[in-house]
Amino acid sequence: MDLHVNKTIKHFLFFPIVLVLTASLTACGGSDDDTEGFVRLYNASPNAPELFMFIEEDLSDDPDDEIFLNFSGIDYEEATARTTIVARRYEYEIALQNDDSTRRDDLEVILTGEFEVLTEETSLFVLTGDINSPQLVQYQIPLIDEEDDDDNDLFNLQLLNLSTEFASIDVWLSEDDQTFNEATNIGSAQTGLLSDNLKLDQEEYIVYLTESGSNTVLFESSEISYNAPSQYIISIMDNPTIAATQLTMDSISNGQVANFDPQDSQSRVRFYNGIAIDDLEPNYSGIVDIESNIAQLEDDAEVDISGLTIGSTSSTFDVNRGDYSLSIIDNQSDVVLIQNQRLSLAENSDKTIFLFNREEFVDDDGDGNFDENGDGIIDEIRVIYNIIDVDNSQRDRFFDNLVTVVNLIDNEDFNNISVYFVKSDEVIDTAQNRVTGRLGNPTDIVLLNNSYEVFALANVDGVEQILGQTNLVLDEDTNDQFLVIEQRPGPLGDYTMTFIDQREED
Repeated sequence: MDLHVNKTIKHFLFFPIVLVLTASLTACGGSDDDTEGFVRLYNASPNAPELFMFIEEDLSDDPDDEIFLNFSGIDYEEATARTTIVARRYEYEIALQNDDSTRRDDLEVILTGEFEVLTEETSLFVLTGDINSPQLVQYQIPLIDEEDDDDNDLFNLQLLNLSTEFASIDVWLSEDDQTFNEATNIGSAQTGLLSDNLKLDQEEYIVYLTESGSNTVLFESSEISYNAPSQYIISIMDNPTIAATQLTMDSISNGQVANFDPQDSQSRVRFYNGIAIDDLEPNYSGIVDIESNIAQLEDDAEVDISGLTIGSTSSTFDVNRGDYSLSIIDNQSDVVLIQNQRLSLAENSDKTIFLFNREEFVDDDGDGNFDENGDGIIDEIRVIYNIIDVDNSQRDRFFDNLVTVVNLIDNEDFNNISVYFVKSDEVIDTAQNRVTGRLGNPTDIVLLNNSYEVFALANVDGVEQILGQTNLVLDEDTNDQFLVIEQRPGPLGDYTMTFIDQREED
């Protein structure tokens, strides 16, 4: 590939300033109020919750004084837009939410310090490391005049290595229809450093990462579009997910962050038997066998499961990506409940496949009339078997947990279930955390670490009925959860609620 690579004539000095909780920057003097710079915050801490940043002239003054900038809700692999601010000295405060309130006074401050906004430069703050001992790194990035780049179809690119595993990483680019064999090495990224600016041709690219001096690809991105004369940063990080690829990357533009998963072939899958006993299917014993042509990575054997009982989860299988067929067979009667159901597993997917059933009125002639003889009785009802494939969470958070509600109840008296997560100082009516679950449509909610009493309610003829009730304790050692609600006997009657870890520990 004939790739135009040209470092800017002016070599800017990029330096990281590592800030810990007790550290602060030395002020470099004031600047005129008629000059402006920029500020951004980028959250690169894998287990950090959403971050808040406040920028003031003096944090020790009256808290009601003017806040020059306020960034809120910056999640992992997210960044604020490049925000204009008068060039001068400021103080900052990084905080996070540890209860239900997002008021500044109720947030937990984790880092404070001071910094200088320089004219026509961006102060990029990057939070890295474990949130229990985070580091805040500041990079000064001069603004580049993009007028000539627009005329010459160029864009600007810098490399930022945030990996703790690889001290030096080579970055390669190929055009989107090429492979690593045609890729060009555009430079090396050193740990904690932001590289000099590169000017490259605007194109659709594939990014490859290797350890410096090696041709072994550690990461291959999907197609990335660099078709604007903007300033971009490729941020390289250790991969916190189950994928075999050791690295992941973000592409940071002036206004947003694009996350790119590695393009390797590994996927992970497991199964949950949520098929309820139904009088219309007397041949269903509550135990199923699963037959498939899914190929396992370890020995290329097919994933076949025997004796999966109601309410149980299978082992987890590392498999090749691909499109597969599933057949679900009753373990006792050999009746085929599902035959050759399609299942697609993409690169790096990590899924739980929920098996479930529902009843359906039969309308053989398609006229919409289920009572052909007019006797007031539905002529025929049949049982339909299906699957829901749900992505397992890859989050690794310290202060909160994600709960995915999976409703597997098919009941003609209600269409959905309301789930309330009630803290010790709340009742259902005052609970701040609730979510609605429909059959076959998983719903997510993020909860701060706490103890909750969990209620599942359904509205039947205008009356709220409690279908299930259980307890949930979330802390820093808890994985993200599935809450599976099913029609099988439980403590309160015909329904049960089950919590399952979304991520199986290696």
